[in-house]
This record gives sequence, structure tokens and C-alpha cells, in this order.
Amino acid sequence: MPYVAVTISKSVPDDFAGRLSQLVSEYLHKPEKYVMVSVNKVDVMVFGGVPDPCAFVDVRALGMTPAETNYKEFSKVLSALVEEQAGVKADRIFLNFGEVERSNW
Repeated sequence: MPYVAVTISKSVPDDFAGRLSQLVSEYLHKPEKYVMVSVNKVDVMVFGGVPDPCAFVDVRALGMTPAETNYKEFSKVLSALVEEQAGVKADRIFLNFGEVERSNW
């Protein structure tokens, strides 16, 4: 069950969470019915000491090991969606990936 939490300093389109859910499902080869996405818009967020628009994207999933997931490519895909949909530049997006042990889910 992939979980994606986005904290962002800009408003996003209404269909942003749905598009992100579909993208994660396709990239991780998991049924979308198991994907959970949350989007939290915050008023104040600073990245690199600068309050320009930015985002933090945290992705966690079972079996999302470096051996099974190309994090570099996944980062590009996720950043492109956030940049396209929310207008946050890719260099202002902080991504975090984490594998969840089956026993912890």
C-alpha cells in the first residue's frame, strides 16, 4: 500500500491528488485501490532559507527498495507532476522515499 504525503506552499488543482495517485500506482505497479495520497497546503514553508514556493513529497510503500525502485527516475516523474500541476520548480521540491516493512503495515 503506497502512501504519498505532499506538503506544499501553493494551491493545487482539484484533480492533483487523483493524478498523483494514478502516477504512483503506475510507476510502482500497485493497484490504485491501495494507494493513499494526502495533500497539505501550508501558509509558510521555507526551503534553503527562501520562502519561494516549495514542496515536500514523502513516499512510503511495501517493497520499495532501492533494488526494486529507480529512485532517480521516480524523483524526475514526481517532480515533473508537481511542477506541471502546482507550478513549483523541480529544484524547490524535496523528496523522501521509504520502504515499509510488511510487519509494520
